[in-house]
Amino acid sequence: MDHGIDAMEASLDPALCRRLLKGAACVPIIRVYPRWRSAERAYMSESKESFSIIVNQDEHNWPNEEIAYNDVVAFYLQDGGAKSNEYLIKYSEGPKVNPSGTLSPAGQVMVKNGMHFRVSGTGES
Repeated sequence: MDHGIDAMEASLDPALCRRLLKGAACVPIIRVYPRWRSAERAYMSESKESFSIIVNQDEHNWPNEEIAYNDVVAFYLQDGGAKSNEYLIKYSEGPKVNPSGTLSPAGQVMVKNGMHFRVSGTGES
């Protein structure tokens, strides 16, 4: 049975996570790509484009077409954001596939230039 899944990828760089999250544990990211995204991913991989995103009010360059929860939290903490047990991440001005919404702790979203992320600590675990 064909479920339309073209590729699966898992990534985790513990050293980078510890450095960016100042010792906090990282969650492995497992991505499963539906077939319709394969052509899009291939095109974006060839373009080597860097995306300008805004986390709270600080601009950052992001080299990939997707960004994960942990990456957004790392930018937030790097910019002096308060540590918390859990973070609420809302995004807006995204691409057509995900123009706005909430990024879950194990999630990732496609990015585009000028995309906004609003991060706040929830204080909950």
